[in-house]
Amino acid sequence: SSKLELKPNQFKEIELQAICTAVNQFVHENIAAMAREKSWMAMASHEFRTPLSIISGATSVLQKRGSLSADDAKTLTRIHNACRDMTGYVDTLLAIARRKPLDNPQPVDIGQLLLELLENYAVLNPSWPARIKQMINSTQRPLGDKNVIKIALDNLLSNALSHSQGPVTLRLNENHLTVIDSGMHSDIHANPTSGGLGLYIINMACEYLHWHLSIEIQSSARHSTLWYRA
Repeated sequence: SSKLELKPNQFKEIELQAICTAVNQFVHENIAAMAREKSWMAMASHEFRTPLSIISGATSVLQKRGSLSADDAKTLTRIHNACRDMTGYVDTLLAIARRKPLDNPQPVDIGQLLLELLENYAVLNPSWPARIKQMINSTQRPLGDKNVIKIALDNLLSNALSHSQGPVTLRLNENHLTVIDSGMHSDIHANPTSGGLGLYIINMACEYLHWHLSIEIQSSARHSTLWYRA
């Protein structure tokens, strides 16, 4: 920080000295904020991963014992898979928060991601899969990170399913993916971008992937579109 610091006394004018002092203060505050953010990331990484590692280890031990009934083994497998997915989500979200660059984007099968999400929804909320109508008009596989895209798609669908009561349409085209919901709540029409933490995570994912999110109301329905580079 000393290399960035300006020396107010090198100027004779009081105004320039005041400007230098203000700039120095701004730089010091930003350096301190970045240090706090780095420290928080390290702490969050440890605090999130530790309980997930414990759960994953415990479920692996129980699976190896082979003393569970078929139904209990199935439940344990769901716990183990959920823990694995959550670990991936934590790693991905921390990478996004650290602004770690996407070095090697790979083509991602949106249809396969959707199948994985539907399996999860069938357990968490059995009514959701039946409400999703798929319109796959393209076999295009967008470039990106699978976990990041899955997080964005999961939050986009969950947001639509939670804030409406009717069917939700997922439409995949050549360069974009659109989720259409009826937006039964009045606040959706007053503010189509309402969505809280889920929308914030989607925007973070889009920024990381260099994608773009657009939300608009058409014929009393909310159209949430992820624009991507194929």
